[in-house]
Amino acid sequence: MLHFASIGLSCLLLLGTFAAPCSIRTTGENEVTYSDSTVVYDDNVYAPLASSMQSFSIPYNSREFTKYDLAIFCPTYTFAPTVGSCAPIAASNIVGFYDRYDENLIPNHKSGNLVGSWYAYAIEDDAVESVIRELHSLMGTTATTGTTEKQFLDGLESFCKSKGKKMETYSCMSGKSFSFSKARSYIEDSNMPIALFLSGYNVGRRLSQENEDLLSFYTSDANHVMVGFGYSTYIYQTSNGTLTKNYFNVASGIDGNSSGIYDISLSTKINDALAIRIY
Repeated sequence: MLHFASIGLSCLLLLGTFAAPCSIRTTGENEVTYSDSTVVYDDNVYAPLASSMQSFSIPYNSREFTKYDLAIFCPTYTFAPTVGSCAPIAASNIVGFYDRYDENLIPNHKSGNLVGSWYAYAIEDDAVESVIRELHSLMGTTATTGTTEKQFLDGLESFCKSKGKKMETYSCMSGKSFSFSKARSYIEDSNMPIALFLSGYNVGRRLSQENEDLLSFYTSDANHVMVGFGYSTYIYQTSNGTLTKNYFNVASGIDGNSSGIYDISLSTKINDALAIRIY
């Protein structure tokens, strides 16, 4: 079960000092194509890539954790115009997040509601599906070719320009390695979601019991794009010593597993991670 940290209204503004934005637009011979065949519109036609369920427990003597979320319920859209539409779906979840601040991003759609000091985003509707189709077209996504990171960024930027908006991206990498501390800072200090470009991924749930956490993850070998809208770090003191686990709370784009925790060390490779700002 996911637990959410309360966020005051002041934290919902775009705050913080931003690093210099980066823009990834180059194309190389080994550029990764993101096309998860689990993202389908007809399960009887397309078979997903290799996937499995992994379940395990973490017994502990003591445990402490920190966590932060951008909303109590973030966008978790899953509509797929074609097979392998994970990239435009991920982009639409980012657009849906910023629609709260300018509802012209998704016309004829109410982004959500305040519930006390919390914000709860609305579920997808026809207006959201229209935006996904538009991003799908702008990115040049097809069932056979999928989407490269460059196409993702170019398509999302074109969408933002069409709405009179600008887009900036901020790297969460340190060289070629992923920096969890950078991503955590962009989420918590600057109120920005994180686009995760992955080769292999997981989406899971945690059930906390006395002195034991039970975890279950859907895992896939596919190249996939998801969005991190929050993070958590758990530090366990176990009989074998200290165990630290870092997670993102994600919108996966996968129908049936549209939200959950993503373990950054389980059956996955983070090719790139970008904090994205639309303003």
